[in-house]
Amino acid sequence: MYSTDTEGTLSVGKKREDRGVQLKHRFGPLNLDVKYPGTAILLLQCQENTILLNAAAALSKYATKSQENINILFDLDIVKSILPLIDHEDLFTRRFAAKLLAEMTAVPSIRDFLLESDYHMSYFTKVLINEQDLFMQEFSSLILAELSKDMYGAARLLEQCPNMNFLYERIQSTDPDVRKNNIEIIYNLIQDTIGVQKIINAEHFSFPLIYRLLQETYPEIQHLALNVISDLLARNKDEYIHNLFRETKGLEALLNFLAVRNLCRTIL
Repeated sequence: MYSTDTEGTLSVGKKREDRGVQLKHRFGPLNLDVKYPGTAILLLQCQENTILLNAAAALSKYATKSQENINILFDLDIVKSILPLIDHEDLFTRRFAAKLLAEMTAVPSIRDFLLESDYHMSYFTKVLINEQDLFMQEFSSLILAELSKDMYGAARLLEQCPNMNFLYERIQSTDPDVRKNNIEIIYNLIQDTIGVQKIINAEHFSFPLIYRLLQETYPEIQHLALNVISDLLARNKDEYIHNLFRETKGLEALLNFLAVRNLCRTIL
């Protein structure tokens, strides 16, 4: 009635026993109610994607509420737990991890902590260059924008990243946050005398790409682009850059920007 395997055991009976063991040790869904950030940080070590994702999302939401919350997370040593998740196989986990760190980097103490190591600047540059996901580009570029606001951070970025072409690629992004963050990085770098030369000497340096940002509907991007243009001309006395500005119809681009701006003020 029952078939047997080569050792004479009953195959059907073995399958029933295996199913019984599996069912006995299987858990139903767990609804975790985490009330303390330290507990959520511990959950970042979990191997189950659902729990890991929920913990990262909850911590990100917690951080957005106040700078005090960010300081609490930093004191709980969250940075060491969150950094490995930016390379996680799950895209949404990567996003929440990068978002959380981007929010935290606006706080000077966290910025200083990340600048203590040579690793972080080059790491987030690689993320920005290699990631195809727009959210990851947004958060990694925001981290670099915050780090490069510090003159030491700008110098480190210039030292560790000899090729600045990626910045000109990213200011053409379809996402306005990515465009804003990258033109801000350019602005931060040209505050450094070496940075001005590196930005201008980049193979993909293009005034027209920057002029295009003057046509943005977002005032913050417009102002950053305008500041980049004025600083490049003011800080660089090389006749080449001034001739290039004239040849690319830079004056016309600025006049058009001012005309549109005045028209908008008149209508409003």
